Amino acid sequence: MDFTSEGENRMTYGASLAAALTLLMLRQGDQVGLGVFDKEVRNFIPPRGNARHFGAIVDALEHIQPGEDTNISGVLHQMAERVRRRSMVIIISDFFDDVEPILNSLQHFRHRHNEVIVLHLLDEIELTFPFDRVTLFEGMKRGEEVVIDPRIMAESYRRSFHAHMEGPRRGCTGKNVDYQRMMLSEPFDRALSSYLGKRA
Repeated sequence: MDFTSEGENRMTYGASLAAALTLLMLRQGDQVGLGVFDKEVRNFIPPRGNARHFGAIVDALEHIQPGEDTNISGVLHQMAERVRRRSMVIIISDFFDDVEPILNSLQHFRHRHNEVIVLHLLDEIELTFPFDRVTLFEGMKRGEEVVIDPRIMAESYRRSFHAHMEGPRRGCTGKNVDYQRMMLSEPFDRALSSYLGKRA
């Protein structure tokens, strides 16, 4: 989540989205909670609807730090059990984890009659892979590094990455989960306005 090719990283972008959604829903009179996680829940703020609650959520978002490896599906199953009443659940993530377990955890929310929205954060270069010279790449796990000539595997990478990214989209559609891809290159307020306009 701390990756970016330029501008805001995924963590900051996602936190901005969460803060904007919180303010919007509180102004509508809804209660809002927050769950922050990596391989476990790091912070959980139960839903409330008063004005001071916005400050508590923003404070938590401002102090988010990229964590260790993630366990998205395991954490989402835990969170599904903590949501006690029928709710709208918005999940903001890069979803770099095994797709099928994640989809099963989303189904857990749906089984408990929650509306689920997935906001999938991606950087443009993850899709286009524009590198054309020997480059040092860091792996998904901390400490992993490899030097490669991207021209050798660019087309293979693009095909594999696009196929992988289609998994969450198709799976969400099949489970009646609202899915929206958010590109870091687009200002979060514009991306959010566009998405909400389509839902209206």
